[in-house]
Amino acid sequence: MIVAEADDADDADDADVLRMVGAIAWAAQDTPDSPARADRLLTLLLNGLRHGDVRP
Repeated sequence: MIVAEADDADDADDADVLRMVGAIAWAAQDTPDSPARADRLLTLLLNGLRHGDVRP
């Protein structure tokens, strides 16, 4: 899993990621650009997870 190695209580866990994916699917449904919108939102989510911790 992407977040299986979370070592901080503030890190995303598996349930957080699944909820975000569900929210993205809901937000993109029934719109003319559904596939493109879902792709953009999923890319944003995954890029944020890959970026890692940005706290000082």
